[in-house]
Amino acid sequence: MDFNKDSHRVPRPEYVEEDAFPRAATALDPGRGEDVQKALDDVGSSVEQLYRVANAFLARRTEEKPYAVLGAAAGVGFVLGGGLASRLGGVVASLGSRMLLSRAVNRWLASIGQDEAIAETE
Repeated sequence: MDFNKDSHRVPRPEYVEEDAFPRAATALDPGRGEDVQKALDDVGSSVEQLYRVANAFLARRTEEKPYAVLGAAAGVGFVLGGGLASRLGGVVASLGSRMLLSRAVNRWLASIGQDEAIAETE
């Protein structure tokens, strides 16, 4: 049996009018050119606004806690540089996640203790 990978496909006509097969609009329907252009403009303005907000946030954080921002930048560079794929990267990630988890648990326990102390005084 001679099997052609395209044998199961229905042949497509050479020319089909654009509105010959009208479709209902869906969320994934690209729509007309004007709709696509409007959507691209909306995305562009959203990205621009996100950039401005992130820039202001990072500028404020850099002034408040410069070493924390430097550490975060070094961590991002380490990850993007492929550092997690090495044995050292795995050890560093493991230690870092343990430190963050212990800090989060300590803060949570402290907040529970404060809530109980406030409840006892009332």
